[in-house]
This record gives sequence, C-alpha cells and structure tokens, in this order.
Amino acid sequence: MWTNTFYNLDKYIGQFRQIFDFKNFPFDKQKLKYRFTTLMDTSAVRLRPSTKFPSTFNSPMRNLREGFHIKEIKHNYTYNTDSHDLLLISPGVRRPQVTETLEITLVLDRQGSWLFIKLFMGGILSFLISCMIFLLPLNKELESKVSLGVGAIFGAIGNRYFVDSTLEGVQVFTKADALSNLIILMVIYNIFIVILQNSKFTFLPFFQSKMNSLFYSIYAFIILLITILLW
Repeated sequence: MWTNTFYNLDKYIGQFRQIFDFKNFPFDKQKLKYRFTTLMDTSAVRLRPSTKFPSTFNSPMRNLREGFHIKEIKHNYTYNTDSHDLLLISPGVRRPQVTETLEITLVLDRQGSWLFIKLFMGGILSFLISCMIFLLPLNKELESKVSLGVGAIFGAIGNRYFVDSTLEGVQVFTKADALSNLIILMVIYNIFIVILQNSKFTFLPFFQSKMNSLFYSIYAFIILLITILLW
C-alpha cells in the first residue's frame, strides 16, 4: 500500500511515497525511510546529523495519523561507487567517484492494544457465545444449541468482514487475518463437538465430555491466540 507523506525539511517541502508493511497488523511498527544522496565525492561532501542540534520530534506530532506515535529516529550511511566517473586524485592515479547516502528512519509505533479490542471484541464474544453451548444439558436443548452455534458463526464471519474492510487493499497475510481465521475455526470446532455430543458417535470421547469440551476449547483458544500475537 502506498502512502503519501509530506514533510517540511528546512527549506524543502516535498512529497514522499512510502510502502507500509502490514504483516504484523495491528501490532505493526512502520519504518519511514528517507534517503539523501550527495552529488559530489565523499572527499568534498559528507552527510552527518548535527551534534549540536540532535533530531527531535513533538509529542503529539501535527498531521500524524491518529493511532500512531513516533518511537525513535535512527540514521545510517551507505556508499555508492560510480565506476563510470573517474576522479584524478594524483598524477596518473584515478579512482571511481564515491558518493554517500544518508538514510533517516522514523519508527512509527501503532497503539495496537486499543485497535485489537476494537477489531476483535465482536469475534471474541462470538467465540464465548459458542462456548455457552457446552453449558446446556447433554442430549437436550438441541434447538437452543443450534441457535447459539448459528449466531456465533455469523458473528465470527461478520467480524472477519469488518477486519477485511479495515485492511482494504492489503494483499499480504497479516496477524489480523490469522486471528480472524482462528476465531472462525474455534467456533466451528465447538459446533462440531456439540454435534458429536448429540450423536451416537464417540470419535473424541475425552473432548465430548461436557466439562472437558468447555475447558479445552477455551484453553486451546488462549494458547493459539498468544502464539499468533507472539509470532
């Protein structure tokens, strides 16, 4: 995704194009990189940040999108050799011109915790509703169980579409996609266990137990959720 960013750098006002990396959304940290390259050899021009006036930023930053804040400003250097432009450094001795590139990186940190609650609260509630199926008596209230399961699956799918609308145009698999898929799969798993509990089949007798099914469904969801967040 291309994002246009405007900055005022002393006497320069220009437009930069930045590709955002959303793989870890909503806990992503964006690195805005701006490169400045000299036109002359490093023997004549060097790029260095000021030691008297170190880079700073205001908090909050004006014109910075809500939900982001600048965590730090970093810089590094790279050197470019132009073998087609030879410099005479002494009689009979020539070498390629070497220019320097100063790369300034603004690290933007997203306030992911609040965004996580906003995006996935509905999906997590749908999963908890699907877990309530296990609290109903076994082999009874089948119609109520089916109603809860259908409501939970629609809620999980609706949450998935809500997340997709937030990431419209993003073509990579993100943490948000993994979390949405996890919620849907766990709801389907709960419905599958309920179906087994109300049938004559005993493929998973341990998990078909009323309390085991409830406990291990929530336990598995929490473990997988933490795994995705730490991934």
